[in-house]
Amino acid sequence: MIVSALKDNTPQNERLQQAYHSMYDHFIDEDDLHNYQHRILLDAIYVENFYRTHTVYALEYHFHLGTKNLLETRKNYLQLLTKKYLNLDSVPSDYRIVLYHALRDDSFT
Repeated sequence: MIVSALKDNTPQNERLQQAYHSMYDHFIDEDDLHNYQHRILLDAIYVENFYRTHTVYALEYHFHLGTKNLLETRKNYLQLLTKKYLNLDSVPSDYRIVLYHALRDDSFT
């Protein structure tokens, strides 16, 4: 849902695209500070849609990341995306459900 909305340049997806770019910039800054691969990982997940043809384990193998590290990183991406997309001060514990419903509801308006 996120990947297709990011590729669709319609006005209804503008808010998601802005939230994504804000999240992207945040993690790119972390790349510089911690010498991590956020730029490559974010592009693989959200731009190249890696999961369309590969599994989580393939992504883990491709980037030489442990499962726990990869899952934690993806969780951080979604939490910040939720926070930016919904303009929240903090991320709710059920952030995946909240983001899903917000994206679904926005796609029907």
